[in-house]
Amino acid sequence: MATQPASNKKEARIRKAWNPLTLEQARREIASSVHFYSKCTNTNAAAAGVRLPANEPPLKAPVVGFSTTDLDRRHTTYTVGAPLIGPFGQIMSVLEGVEDDNYKDIGQGQREICLQAAEVLNEHFELRTIDPRLRQVLMPAMTSEAAQADFIALTPLHSDKLSQVIDQRRRVEADAGFRWRSAVNIDLGGSKKQNMARRARSMCNVLHFAAPQENQALRRAMATYYRGPRFAELLPHGLLKDFAAQVLAMPDPKAREGLAWRNYVEATVRQTAAHVLSAADALARLQRDALGDTQGQKGEGGVTAKTVDPILRGLLDIRLRDKPWKRAFARRLISEIESYKVSAEGALLADSGTFGHLIQFVEEEVL
Repeated sequence: MATQPASNKKEARIRKAWNPLTLEQARREIASSVHFYSKCTNTNAAAAGVRLPANEPPLKAPVVGFSTTDLDRRHTTYTVGAPLIGPFGQIMSVLEGVEDDNYKDIGQGQREICLQAAEVLNEHFELRTIDPRLRQVLMPAMTSEAAQADFIALTPLHSDKLSQVIDQRRRVEADAGFRWRSAVNIDLGGSKKQNMARRARSMCNVLHFAAPQENQALRRAMATYYRGPRFAELLPHGLLKDFAAQVLAMPDPKAREGLAWRNYVEATVRQTAAHVLSAADALARLQRDALGDTQGQKGEGGVTAKTVDPILRGLLDIRLRDKPWKRAFARRLISEIESYKVSAEGALLADSGTFGHLIQFVEEEVL
């Protein structure tokens, strides 16, 4: 006896009837939708949230989050409560390309209305309600607007869309045979999860991870990648201390005018430059071992970010040492020698410009 094939879930799903929408109604339904929502943090809190402009590129930062990943920002969540989301659900189903799976009898032009209404999602939107139930984290003031304040109170808000993407990725990898160390389901939102957020069920699937082991080498490598090496740490301090002692022992400028003195200064500068370049090359090797050279792969400019000072980038990437870089490095090296502190009181080795005549020497004969 032949058996009937099992029907798949899409065929078994009961599709809802589509309620016609006008363009104005569609815009109004999604105008107050957000990406980060207070009820994802505390379901008892008053509605509050933030929507990022859908047409803006993701932020460049070394963290995984909704604002730093290339997710479709038209996929928002409602702030009006589940009983009132009928039209909102219709619009989102069109933006997500699943309207035929969820609805039937979609009228002519309805898809175009939803897509046109989605232009409102290009606008930044904030639903500002600071509920006492929401936790606040005090952070040191970092912006110019808050320059007079000691701290800024930040309210962490979650994105249910990010939870959905992570949950979908977990399911795909589980189907491929990968087993997460620990994945549990937490009952968030009570019996009416839909009042918490549109993708509340994805938020209930939680991944557990062991605390990462601290890796000092990787930590230093990441710090160097984003800020570059510290020039002062590359200097030969023993050599410069000896040089400073010679300078202080000859306070009369006329005593430092002979050929022997000039040869001594040039030799010191040459050794200093060689030490800096050698130390930078060693650091660059450590960077490549820890991070890998991304030049030509991600276009990030090797072992340092593009935002790093060009002089510091050139120290760690020989491919960037063109003629303008050599001139800039020579100026920086001489400036570092002149400003070298020779005492605890902060006395400097020499006045600015004392060894300025050696810039060309470094550029032409040392590099």
